[in-house]
Amino acid sequence: MESRYVNIENLPRVFSLAPPVRSLACLVDHPFPTSQAITGLQVCIRFHGTAEGVSVNVDGREYGAKYPHLFIKREGEIHQIAAGGLADSFYVTYACEDAPAIPDNLVVGEIALTPEIHARIHQILELLPRCCESGIADRLDGLCLQLLIELLLLQGHHEAVSEDTERIRKISSYLQMHFTETLDFAAIARHFGYSPRSFFRHWQQYHGVPPASYVARLRLDEAKRLLTESSLPVEAIGRRLGYGSSAYFVYSFRRHVGRSPLQYRKAALP
Repeated sequence: MESRYVNIENLPRVFSLAPPVRSLACLVDHPFPTSQAITGLQVCIRFHGTAEGVSVNVDGREYGAKYPHLFIKREGEIHQIAAGGLADSFYVTYACEDAPAIPDNLVVGEIALTPEIHARIHQILELLPRCCESGIADRLDGLCLQLLIELLLLQGHHEAVSEDTERIRKISSYLQMHFTETLDFAAIARHFGYSPRSFFRHWQQYHGVPPASYVARLRLDEAKRLLTESSLPVEAIGRRLGYGSSAYFVYSFRRHVGRSPLQYRKAALP
C-alpha cells in the first residue's frame, strides 16, 4: 500500500445518488499532527501505527483507542494529539452540506477489519487512478457510502436484537425467497435450530400472524404485481405462485382482496 491523496470534490457526477465525497486519502507511515482544525466531516480508519494506540483531546474531551480504530472528525473541532507516532490510515472527507448523517456520540471506536471493509477499501483504491473518467466519481461516492454503512454497523449504531429475533428474521428472509414453493414449516424450523412449537411461538411474537398467513400475504402481493405488470393469464399466475389450482387461487384472492383477479386487473389498469 502506498500513500495517495485525491480531491474529487469538483469532478462531475452523472447521477449524484450518494453523498458526494470531497477527498480520499490512503496514508502510509503518516505522522500525527500536534494539533488539527477540522473542516467538513472526515471518516478516518487507522489500521496500525508505531504506538499502541492514539490519545486525542477533542474540544476539551479526551478520547483514546487501540488499533485498528475508526475516528469521526467534525467541522469546527480542534484536535490536540497527546500520543500517536506514525500510522497507516485511510480516510474520506465530505463538505458539511453533503455529509451523511452519523450518530453524534460516535467519535472514536475500535473496529475489526472485516472482509467487507477490506473489499470496499480495495475497490476504492483501485478506482482512484481513474477518478476523472466518466462515472468513476459516482462509483467512488457509492463505495464510500457502503464502507460507512459497514463501519457504523460494526460500531453497533443500529438496533440491538435478540438471538431469537435474528433467527426469525433469517427465516423471514428465507420465506421471501421461497414463498412460491411448497413449504414444510416444521422442517424449516429445525433447519434454523427451532423445535416446531418454539418456532411458531417466536414467529407469532415477532410477526403477529402465523407463518402460513405471512406466506399467503407474500403470494397475494406478488399476484397483484403480476396482474398489473404482466399479461400472464390468471391461471398461469396461480401456478407460478404455488397454488394447487386456478380455482383455489381465485378463491383465495377474492377472499383477501374482495374481488377476483380479473376484476382487480381491470380496475388497476387504465
